[in-house]
Amino acid sequence: MDLAPPTPEAASRVLGAQGQLWTEFVRTPEHIEYLTHPRLCALADRVWAGGRPPVVPPHRAPPTEASAQAGAVPKGTA
Repeated sequence: MDLAPPTPEAASRVLGAQGQLWTEFVRTPEHIEYLTHPRLCALADRVWAGGRPPVVPPHRAPPTEASAQAGAVPKGTA
């Protein structure tokens, strides 16, 4: 699978986006909402951004090695 950004010419041919949910094991409407809500929010963020990378607030950014070491719990205290 090629995850590279599309060329401008290829991007001009994209009309929209869609997300799928296979429901073989989903038994209730509540479970459907539980499964789809986070994915739909992420899909909408990507589509509305026009292909640009999402803006991640600093408090939600993935931890770096330094921040992981700084926040490490001393052994035996957890």
